[in-house]
Amino acid sequence: MKTLRKSILFLFTIFFIFTACEREFDTPPVEAPKYDGEANMTIQALKDKYTALLNGQTLIAITDDIIIKGLVVANDISGNIYKQIQLQDSTAGICIAIDQSDIYGDIRVGQELFVELKGLFFGLYGGYPQIGYQYLDDGKYTIGQMTWELFKEKAHLNGYPAPDKVIPKKFNRIDEISASDIGTLITVYNVRFEKGGEEPFAVPGANNKVQTESKVLLSATSSATLTVRNSSASNFSSRIMPAGTGSVTGILSVYNNTNQITFRDSLDCSPTRFGVVQEDGSKELPWSVPYVLENQTGNTSGWIEGYIVGSVKPGITEANPVKGNDGISFEAPFMNNTVVLAESADIKDYQKVVIVNLPENSEIRTNVNLADQADNLGKKLKVTGKLEKQFGIAGLIVDKGTGSEFEFGTQGGQNDGSENAPYSVAEVKGKQGTKDNTNFLWAKGYVVGIWEGKDANGNDLYPNNFAKFEPPFYSNVNLLLADNPSETSVENVVCVQVSTNMRDVLSPMNNPDILKKQIKVKGSFETYNNMPGIKNLQEYKYEGGGTDPNPGTGSGSSSGDPYSVTQGIANQGTSTQSWTKGYIVGAVNNGVTAITGAGDYKIGVTSGWDSATNVIIADSPSETNIDKCIITNLPAGKPLRTQVNLVDNPDNYGKTLIVKGVLRTYFGKAGLRDSAGETADFILQ
Repeated sequence: MKTLRKSILFLFTIFFIFTACEREFDTPPVEAPKYDGEANMTIQALKDKYTALLNGQTLIAITDDIIIKGLVVANDISGNIYKQIQLQDSTAGICIAIDQSDIYGDIRVGQELFVELKGLFFGLYGGYPQIGYQYLDDGKYTIGQMTWELFKEKAHLNGYPAPDKVIPKKFNRIDEISASDIGTLITVYNVRFEKGGEEPFAVPGANNKVQTESKVLLSATSSATLTVRNSSASNFSSRIMPAGTGSVTGILSVYNNTNQITFRDSLDCSPTRFGVVQEDGSKELPWSVPYVLENQTGNTSGWIEGYIVGSVKPGITEANPVKGNDGISFEAPFMNNTVVLAESADIKDYQKVVIVNLPENSEIRTNVNLADQADNLGKKLKVTGKLEKQFGIAGLIVDKGTGSEFEFGTQGGQNDGSENAPYSVAEVKGKQGTKDNTNFLWAKGYVVGIWEGKDANGNDLYPNNFAKFEPPFYSNVNLLLADNPSETSVENVVCVQVSTNMRDVLSPMNNPDILKKQIKVKGSFETYNNMPGIKNLQEYKYEGGGTDPNPGTGSGSSSGDPYSVTQGIANQGTSTQSWTKGYIVGAVNNGVTAITGAGDYKIGVTSGWDSATNVIIADSPSETNIDKCIITNLPAGKPLRTQVNLVDNPDNYGKTLIVKGVLRTYFGKAGLRDSAGETADFILQ
């Protein structure tokens, strides 16, 4: 039997989509996680047996060899459900309490799960049945959370997640709900929020402490009510509850004899369920820039959408705020630490824009900043954060800048499929069958995965093949292209047929470094694998900063045939002088003798360097991973130091350096040292 620890390796980011495909695959087998045992008790039988055995107690140890199975119908993805998942079979549902955050990264909705219960505890929390472990509270044992290690030992994945199998039980009226439905996923129609249109779902307590609030759902057809449990830790807590009559979906539970419903995410209580289509700050209905301009509360968080029209100018700080248009760069050169959004792409008025910070070393900075990707100017950006002033004017404070916190739209201008105005992925999806047999058309997007096509026995998965968004990959004949570098929905991608002569560069299997990188491809827009696609590739361009993701094969023997940084890393420890070429992306901090963490160097910033003794070079100007870089020593008193160092020459950031030296360790990382440092020993471009 395989434990959860082993199974997660196969499952971590695979998402199933059931549809037909063309049989153009040449892939090794992919093994799905499989549990070899069998369930011997239903969830309802478990609840009946152990509720009776409690006999007034709050928990009881499970000593029998009981195995249950079910589908995961809820996890903690939004933060509204905390340290638990909900398991449901055809008879009932039960809560499984786990002392772990971000469980959703390992356990997806739709996952079939077997749980071996011997050694765990069954108990009632406020009358609500759950599986967990004993917890000592004020000298008395109650039901609590099991450790993550114990859960991984007891829980076993079986197959891939199938979210389409998660179907809530439907009720037209609140008073149709019965005690037998406790612990299951339900949808209730003909309801309205008591304070809909007036109050948020939940607000933090004193000192921003997380707290749970109870709201009330009223029936539109009777006097019945249903309590709603909302946590201020959820990612939709600050949104106003929708007005009107509609439906909600969630987990039905009970606390001290009161039935309550808990939403899994914002879609379970979306305004669209109530006939409300105005912006609400959700990802589906983001706020517009005008709304953000008027609601700089500092306490409200949500999604906004607008066009990128510039960045903050150098020298702008909280002490020296934006006071006019001269504080915003509406045209190059741009800074890389902010972008400025407006309602339309042609706005150039500081009073009509919102400043969005781009956190250092984040995905949003790497992929969105205008300093490295000037052609992002005019693109639509959807991003989530806190509505709060920055540098004296309207702003949105982004937290970490991970891929889940932003989403690209299409360009604000008119794309025509030319190399200079390529179609976005969204536009390609709407132009299937459109091609010019002489010139073909250009499209632009991020490489996010591949389309798989074999099962564990090497058989075609037709018609049940699937999209895969994380390595390992087992096919080099196609790639998935998206407008968002962190896209994981097959609905938002196109499948690109990779020509044989391009597979070493474009295939995520052959060249894993291309994943999340932006490319342009020229081909015919036509169905591929029975989904929107691009075939017959004629050309490609790498957009991740202007370099090919698969560096050249230089010999290192001359400035005209230098090693790439990747090659330079591979050739560490040689004693001869070699030439290496890379982009200047940062420098190690002053006083550091060995790199032990990210605080020892600065990469991906346009200022703040304090050491002239070195620069960091990489194959891409947007690289932020120190392990993909070479630290280059700049010898004292030589032109290599005086002309190249970033302290005295900040404009060198992003420039190309071709330099001669010995490839050996520097600051504990890959390095280039012992250069003579004369003008003949380097080229700065």
